[in-house]
Amino acid sequence: MADEFEEGEDGADWSLLEELPKRGEKETLNEESDVQETKLESSRAAMYRALASDRMHSAKNRVEADWMGELRKARVIAASGTHFLTMGYQNSSGIWLEPEEALYLIERGTLMCRANGVPLSLEGAYAAMIGACSIEKFQVYSNLKRNGYIVRRPRIGLGAAGLETGGWRSIARGLARMLDNAWVVIRNVVRWIRVMKGWVTKQICGRESSAVSGGTQTTKGVYRRLAAVRVDSGERRPDTEAQIDYEVWRPQEGFRKGSPGDADFYIRVLNAEAEIPTLEEFDACMMKHDEPLGRRIKDIRRGIKSVIVAVVAEGVISYMRVAETRMPSVY
Repeated sequence: MADEFEEGEDGADWSLLEELPKRGEKETLNEESDVQETKLESSRAAMYRALASDRMHSAKNRVEADWMGELRKARVIAASGTHFLTMGYQNSSGIWLEPEEALYLIERGTLMCRANGVPLSLEGAYAAMIGACSIEKFQVYSNLKRNGYIVRRPRIGLGAAGLETGGWRSIARGLARMLDNAWVVIRNVVRWIRVMKGWVTKQICGRESSAVSGGTQTTKGVYRRLAAVRVDSGERRPDTEAQIDYEVWRPQEGFRKGSPGDADFYIRVLNAEAEIPTLEEFDACMMKHDEPLGRRIKDIRRGIKSVIVAVVAEGVISYMRVAETRMPSVY
């Protein structure tokens, strides 16, 4: 948001320094000549000088906080600026920041944080806070904030300092998720009964049968017999308690943390090297849309319920929407 970038908080004016080397396709191959080596060394020196410049805190907008490792939160001592219109939460103990919020403000040069009375450098803040928030989640949070979005953790349950973060909408979502989870359990029980019935029939009749009457072979059994390499499916138990990681709103005036309304996007953060979630896990973290499903293409893409998955691969973030939808009737 434009109002978050105040005077004195944008860091150094790079236009006053030497021009940084541009990245892109190489115009020439490595010649291993003295002239080319001199140009490369000059470019590297300009980059190092730019990165080594001091980032100063503005005394006008100075923000101080104490990192509370046991709570995995940062308690704000002196709050200033417009950041707290969309960041942190407040209770009787004061203003609190989530680890990704505190780290984001430290990177901006807006927040000076202490741990046990000792000021934290940027490296020290990473070491202290990344354990409370994975590096992938922080990268997604930082990317969305720098693009102007309002990003907050989901308002379900209790905060670490005892502040209730959910209202009646959160309660309704929680009940809806409980019903969805109950349906998943019932569906798994029915599937288990069918598998057991097929196994018993196979033991009695000497061949695999499906759970329906007539003793026809199952599609799964046919494909298993056709497989060139027999492997164990290794099915793991899905985590049906999976939750979204962030609620995201488009930039807006008059945003209220106490009653922000429904989020525009719901984000689930994944590490590209981790195991891909199952369909049940995706279903558990999808959020239903209040608007009815229309006939427009964008309504069909949005679906009945959806979640945006942010896949982080070595710092590169890819956003994709996973949605459950249905084609509207044309009659």
